[in-house]
Amino acid sequence: MLKIENLSVKIEDRLVLQNLNLNIGPGQIHYLLGPNGAGKSSLSFALLGHPDYEIKRGKIIFNKKIINKLSPEERARMGLFLAFQNPIEFEGVNVFSFLKEAARNITDKEDLETAEILKKVISCLRKLNLSEATLERYLNIGFSGGEKKKMELVQIALFLSFLPKSKKMKLVILDEIDSGLDVDGIKIVSRVIKNLHREGKTSFLVISHLSKIINYLKGDKVHVLKDGKIVKSGNWNLIKKIEKYGFQEI
Repeated sequence: MLKIENLSVKIEDRLVLQNLNLNIGPGQIHYLLGPNGAGKSSLSFALLGHPDYEIKRGKIIFNKKIINKLSPEERARMGLFLAFQNPIEFEGVNVFSFLKEAARNITDKEDLETAEILKKVISCLRKLNLSEATLERYLNIGFSGGEKKKMELVQIALFLSFLPKSKKMKLVILDEIDSGLDVDGIKIVSRVIKNLHREGKTSFLVISHLSKIINYLKGDKVHVLKDGKIVKSGNWNLIKKIEKYGFQEI
C-alpha cells in the first residue's frame, strides 16, 4: 500500500523529516504520535505533494508506484487522501457546489449526474449527524471545530465511494481528526472510520496526541515521531507506555 524509504523533506531552509521509513499494508490502521513540532503534519503534507515541502532524498511508493513527482490531484485520483488538522474556509462557495465539483474531478467524469452526487452526499451527512441544511452553507464558514472535522470525513467518504473498483487500494491520513470534537462526536467519527475501513478495506494513518479517539479506534501499529524521525514503533502496549511516562522516555 504505502512504503516510505529514507525520506528527507525540507521546507524553506529547515529539514523537517530525516531518513524516515514507514510501511502501511492494505487495510491497516497505523497511529503516528509525537510531541508538538515533531514533523507529523509535515509528513502528511509531503505525502500529499504540498509544493512547499521539497523532497531532498528518499522515495514515497504508493500502490507500487513512486509518487514523489506527482501532483496532489494525481495522488488523490490514486486514492490518497488527507483530512486537514485545520480545514480551510471558503467564503462564497457552498458545501454542495464544492463537493459536486470535487467528485467530478476525482473521477475525471464531468458528466457525473448531480442527482447521483446529491444522494451520496446526503447519505454521508446522515452518517455523521450533519443536517442537509449544511449543503447550503459556505464551506467551513461559521462551522464549529467539530463540524469542520466531520466535513473532512464527508469529503473522504464521498470520494472513496466514487473511486472506480480498479483503485481499491486506498489510504486516508487523518491529521488530528478528533480535535474540536466532544465525546459523542468522537464516537460518531470513530464509527464512520470503522465502516470505511471495513467496507472499503481502506488503510488509515491516524495522527493523534493520545486523545480519546484511541479508546474507540484500535490500530495495527503505533509509531512515535520525534525531530523528524520515527524513533520507536510497536504495538498497543507502546501507547500505554507513552500515557504513563510521556514522550521523553521513548
